Amino acid sequence: MKKCVCKKAVDYIGVGGGVLILNEKNEALLMKRGKNVRNESGWWSKPGGGVKYGEGAIDAMKREIKEELNIEINIVGYLPHTDHILPKENQHWASFNFIAHIISGTPTNMEPDKCDEIAWFALEALPKKTTQTTREPIENYCCGRYIDLRQENGQKMNTYYDAIQKFHDKFDMKNTNNEDMMFRLNLMIEELGELAQAITKGKSRQEVIEENIDLLNLVIGNFISLGVSAEEMDAAFWAKYQRIMDRKKKTLDNGMYRVTSK
Repeated sequence: MKKCVCKKAVDYIGVGGGVLILNEKNEALLMKRGKNVRNESGWWSKPGGGVKYGEGAIDAMKREIKEELNIEINIVGYLPHTDHILPKENQHWASFNFIAHIISGTPTNMEPDKCDEIAWFALEALPKKTTQTTREPIENYCCGRYIDLRQENGQKMNTYYDAIQKFHDKFDMKNTNNEDMMFRLNLMIEELGELAQAITKGKSRQEVIEENIDLLNLVIGNFISLGVSAEEMDAAFWAKYQRIMDRKKKTLDNGMYRVTSK
């Protein structure tokens, strides 16, 4: 049996993908392609790479991002694929496109032989030389053309956000004092008191859960009152999550433990 000496994307269609990594400012993390890449040297693209035989597309993207940037990501969405045909380089790629947030680590250029630099860009201010596999997915993202994978994973904050938004709309909170933050701070202090009472007086587990839900509803309502969208809230959550995962657990003078940046 002869060994195949075919070239990926030249003798057969190459299968790869990339990840639109967004931060709390809704900026995209891009990489400037170096001289030792298969194609489009000098162009900016989202990170990613090829899918290995027997490897799932999502697993491949997480592996590539770890190898290229030394970060862990949470993939939250799937964008339409890109038919990446490069006549000058005689290449044809079918590219999967995903959306993700960083959950741990700081982006670092781990492959300087393939990547000249990395940088964050506003979605409306991309470099002139941005690849098709990056520009198209960003256009689709901005138009809302993607599948939200968080619902399947039980991570969809929009579900809670939309529910509380309906509550605010029903009682016209925007046009009354109910979205005034000083008023809401007083409500939160009141709810914290009720939660403390439920715990210190040994009330039932269900009552403690209910008091925590009251607080959760108020916090989500705070975002709505401040004009923060569900997407902004979600991005801010994962950005904060990344920072707290990098913190240390310390022992306090009283023998208790606390995870802190100090």
